[in-house]
Amino acid sequence: MTKRICPNCGQEFEPSRANQRYCSIPCRERGYYKRYKKYHDRLNAKRKDALHASWGWNTCAECGRVYAVTAANLKIVCSEECRKKRLARQIKEAHRKQTAKAWELAHPNEGTYEEHLKAKAAEKAANKAIKDIEKAATEANRSAAQSKKARKAAQKRFEGKLKLYAAQGITYGEAQARDTIEKFARIDLGGEKQ
Repeated sequence: MTKRICPNCGQEFEPSRANQRYCSIPCRERGYYKRYKKYHDRLNAKRKDALHASWGWNTCAECGRVYAVTAANLKIVCSEECRKKRLARQIKEAHRKQTAKAWELAHPNEGTYEEHLKAKAAEKAANKAIKDIEKAATEANRSAAQSKKARKAAQKRFEGKLKLYAAQGITYGEAQARDTIEKFARIDLGGEKQ
């Protein structure tokens, strides 16, 4: 037989059988171990890639963002934060259902809990509308009182002017005509600008 080179240690040897690959039993065992390790490392790498590979795309049930699913715990939501929010919301909904059931058992002739909540919301809205109307009426009364006060003040000023014109011996129309003429004269002379 022709001489061969041992793949483990690299020494040249003469095989005693036609299918002998290694020079000795320890080299054969090391070679088998290396081949076994290489095969299982490749297999483990495939498993790891499959474990961390994207499982496709999904829409987050909490925030609605589209994301790549990379792990089993991310099949429904995109992140740990969204998972916590979703869990809190589910707990709140479960508590609400439990409260509704307890209320309906305590008040069997008053309809459902949802109807009760709607009635309370309608009552609250009606009370708010009444308060808004009362507030608007108060403001309207206040503005009416202010406008009445402003009208009285204007009437007083007008009566004061009439008394002044009467003391000067002219009528209100003549005084207005004189004031208008003086105003236009000032405008023509450039003394007053509008």
